[in-house]
Amino acid sequence: MEDSSDVRSPFINTRCRLQRLKDAKFFAGWVKDFSPQELLVLLSTKTALAYGDMFSVELHGTDRSAMFNAELKSQNSDDISLKIQEQVRYMPSRERARLRIEGLGGAFNYNGVDTPFSLNDVSLAGCGIVTPYSIPRGAKLNLHIDTDQGVVKCVGEVRYCKPDGNIEGAFRLGILLEPMGRLETARWNNLFEFYSAA
Repeated sequence: MEDSSDVRSPFINTRCRLQRLKDAKFFAGWVKDFSPQELLVLLSTKTALAYGDMFSVELHGTDRSAMFNAELKSQNSDDISLKIQEQVRYMPSRERARLRIEGLGGAFNYNGVDTPFSLNDVSLAGCGIVTPYSIPRGAKLNLHIDTDQGVVKCVGEVRYCKPDGNIEGAFRLGILLEPMGRLETARWNNLFEFYSAA
């Protein structure tokens, strides 16, 4: 039997999806803590939920995925606590883990204009950024991302762009990164590993 640290460590700081069973509405957030009995989530968008609401939950960790149903126990601003109602089902990873990032950013160049951004999340193949401008899907960006190991210079393709639910006038972009050089790849992998161990 796994102890609680074996259960929680692959999922802390990773992306989760919630689907409310009564209306099939989707919500997204970041795992703050996880045990076989309870899940703590930071919601990505400010949303008022009703106590007792039931959710289907998907977690995509660094080495596996998990699925289960859970009931909303409490909400404090963007933090929610869910009581797990059944045995958690684990399976091989169905998609790349995304890790929440705070305090990092950089700039991208698009059509000759440099634009600052903040880094919202990272995966081994991409990142989510927040920027003041809408950028079309499919656009190629030259990115300079500041990390503790140095600047990562890379090219990324915009996979989606949507208004940020928390910052008025800002946009969230999902970026798929093109293959990088050896130094940039090492820095990017180190960044991912650091936040996966946080």
